[in-house]
Amino acid sequence: MFAYQRVGNQAEFTIDDQGNAVAGTLTVPRATIHRGDQVTEKAGAWQLGAGGQLQFTYDDSVLPASAFPYVIDPTTTFSVAASADDGTVRGSGSYGYPPPCVNASSTELFLYSQRSYVWPGADFTEYGLVRWNTSSLTSAATVTSASFSATVTARTTPWNRNWQGDWYNWGASVGCEDYVGATPIATAFSVPISSLVIGSNAMALSNVGTISTTGTTYLRLAVDGGAPTSDNYVYLRSFDGSLPPNAPTLQVNYTLAGVPTETPTATRTPTPTPTATPTRTPTWTATATPTRTATPTATPTRTPTWSPTATTTATASPTPTPPPPRAPQRQP
Repeated sequence: MFAYQRVGNQAEFTIDDQGNAVAGTLTVPRATIHRGDQVTEKAGAWQLGAGGQLQFTYDDSVLPASAFPYVIDPTTTFSVAASADDGTVRGSGSYGYPPPCVNASSTELFLYSQRSYVWPGADFTEYGLVRWNTSSLTSAATVTSASFSATVTARTTPWNRNWQGDWYNWGASVGCEDYVGATPIATAFSVPISSLVIGSNAMALSNVGTISTTGTTYLRLAVDGGAPTSDNYVYLRSFDGSLPPNAPTLQVNYTLAGVPTETPTATRTPTPTPTATPTRTPTWTATATPTRTATPTATPTRTPTWSPTATTTATASPTPTPPPPRAPQRQP
């Protein structure tokens, strides 16, 4: 079970038809199981437990021994929740690079990242800003990995520039105080603009310890490099331009303190299965053929004995008594 606590007016969880737990703009996908045999699979659908808990089932009794130990890795996807949670700050000018900040907006249809030069002498620099309320992770969570997803509507770079993100707390609102002339250090991600597709794109994030588990997580988006000589930009859909999930999302994988990440049976030793063709020692039957060494007489003169070659030596009698059978023996 995974305990949670709603913050403010956060909606209660419901379970969608894919087995994910959904509460407004917050989505908790089905947990991922990372098995010891390098197989990754999904656990069962989330279920609503009592007292603010989510739970699921996963049957490990059918797993091969090589699947142990395995790790349960819960994941939560955060969506931009309001118009004020994303925006663009921009600079432009014709009097040298870098241009000064001229305006900021959180109500446009797109988020812009740009470092462009437009003939005959205008420079444009824009930064996209986005944030998510990640406090539902709680202080018990340790973030293990994360990714940023966005819907790209346009992009270009004749000079092979990169699109990047840095963990930057831009505060309560978008403003010129969030504008910088020089390219920030890419502390979250950096990918070639040419690698982006028109549509959904996902970028793995670094330095994920920066993600807040008790508050808000902020990201700034930019085009890298210095003074441009042509257009270099990336345009994304914003909260105001489309409803989630087309607005940028943050997917977080984490572990929880006090919740074991390995199953209690992680070190069990499987019971060997007997082979289909066990080797056994031959058994003696009561009809073994005796070897007689004397002419039959009415009175037996010797007791039957076993020979070293496992054959019976006995005096004949009118009704010879067969030797007792030997107990079967099993080879180790």
